Amino acid sequence: MEMPAAGPGAACRGQATQGKRSLTSTGELICWYRSIAAMMHEIVSPTTRHRPLTIAEAEACVAGSARRICECELAEGLFMIDQSGPFDLSEPQLAQAVEEKTFHRAQPYVREFTHRLRSGHTIGGRVAGPHGVYTVSLRIEGKDLRPSCSCTTDETFCKHVVALGLTYLEEPQTFYDLRTLTAELEQFPPHKLVSLIVQMATCYPQILGVLGVEGFEEEEEEDDDDDDDELDEEDEDDFEDDEELDDEDDELEDEEEEPAGGLDVEAIYEEADILLDEFQEDLKSRGIAREDRARYDEVLQVFVDDYLAAYGVGKLTDMNRDEIDTYVRDYLVERERMPRRRLAGTKQVLAFFYTFLCERGHMSAEKAEPIIHYCQP
Repeated sequence: MEMPAAGPGAACRGQATQGKRSLTSTGELICWYRSIAAMMHEIVSPTTRHRPLTIAEAEACVAGSARRICECELAEGLFMIDQSGPFDLSEPQLAQAVEEKTFHRAQPYVREFTHRLRSGHTIGGRVAGPHGVYTVSLRIEGKDLRPSCSCTTDETFCKHVVALGLTYLEEPQTFYDLRTLTAELEQFPPHKLVSLIVQMATCYPQILGVLGVEGFEEEEEEDDDDDDDELDEEDEDDFEDDEELDDEDDELEDEEEEPAGGLDVEAIYEEADILLDEFQEDLKSRGIAREDRARYDEVLQVFVDDYLAAYGVGKLTDMNRDEIDTYVRDYLVERERMPRRRLAGTKQVLAFFYTFLCERGHMSAEKAEPIIHYCQP
């Protein structure tokens, strides 16, 4: 994730590799600490390598940090002050950056973010989705918006980034400003700041990489690059032998991906956009929690994007019990290897959705009820 440069902190990190030295400047320690703090909202667990912290781990980290700050006699409570400097973001900017359907699908995630953070011209946070907790950030560079999200979508500017921006516009005071912490820390002697840094580095050794200590850099990506280079060399050696087979495979894929009967994929998306928005409004009117609404929406989007449209199966209202069974057994179980618990949750969402379609008259009871009975536990 791209985070803003920490000003003089960059110089500190560069000097760290030039040998041992004494850190006696409070300002220098502050910029080191600020560099660490800037990455804390995306830090990974030391016991699980490169995956993000679980909610329990994050809470433990926050609790531990709060305790150590109190030991250093910082003022109690969150150091929330007016955000320093403007953060020039508007709702029209976000709406123009994405398609209308993406903007609407961001709504269930608005105000659902934890670990809300602002550092200069960047805001960040975490939000729970059906496949885990996503780390999201949005940076303003001049008139451009630079999004980043750890979700699996192929979109550069996903609904989670839009939701983060909308959350900031609605509740800017809830975003913790790192400059606030910097101002507090500048009042304390160097030995207490050193103590905090040592404790953080002991719990999360990868922090030492931020401080420029050799041997603690992330190496996984480099290994992957080396593997990719080896594979590329092998591919070049075998290219001539496989060229004819690849052409045949491409022809077969084209035949498989071509919608049967000239089905209009745009029609699948057009209907889905309308029905999914109606479904969200219905869930909201029933008092369903925002987090659950977001989970339902994502499950249905996967159904539409990865199955109905990708394979030209048909529209949501064209489905019957056998089609749903094929999706569950052949796609989710055989192809995606979906765990049993997630599979049960997906079927439950489908049951809720087709109950809604039946109640609203979008499908007849004769077609919808077999689907509902199949999907219910």
